[in-house]
Amino acid sequence: MTTDDWLPSPPDAVAELTAALHTRTVEVVLTDAVQWPESSLVPEVEAHRDPVTTLLRPGLEDGPGEVLRLIGHRLSKHDEPGDTLVTYSLVLQLPAAGKGKVIALWHEDHQEMPTSLFLGGGTLEPGRGLGASRLDLRLQDVDGDDQLTVSGLLRRW
Repeated sequence: MTTDDWLPSPPDAVAELTAALHTRTVEVVLTDAVQWPESSLVPEVEAHRDPVTTLLRPGLEDGPGEVLRLIGHRLSKHDEPGDTLVTYSLVLQLPAAGKGKVIALWHEDHQEMPTSLFLGGGTLEPGRGLGASRLDLRLQDVDGDDQLTVSGLLRRW
């Protein structure tokens, strides 16, 4: 028996990120949920919100790049049974060249209204070969004045 017989395939992408808002810093690992080739994000913020639930619903249109959605979960800071599950989502509009400027949505779903939605962009600097790419984002709260920074590594296979 080889390891291929009992290990699952890796996800298509994994991001190890640090999100910082004021003095609060969260470290998350996100995995690939969905990819949309030849797509762009719709610029209107309300196109990304589900009007009924707290979920993020990325609004897409035809475009030259690729849109990638990564998602991850963690318990609240108390880590006790019954704590609220927090879902973190990052939606990236990647450049067609594979490096350069990206447009990004960051969504924090605390299973209650309102949710946190940040919009902005930054840079993606690829590593060598199949190595990790460096992601640096500056995002603005769409409902307020808060600034969020998200940085870390994005690995794609």
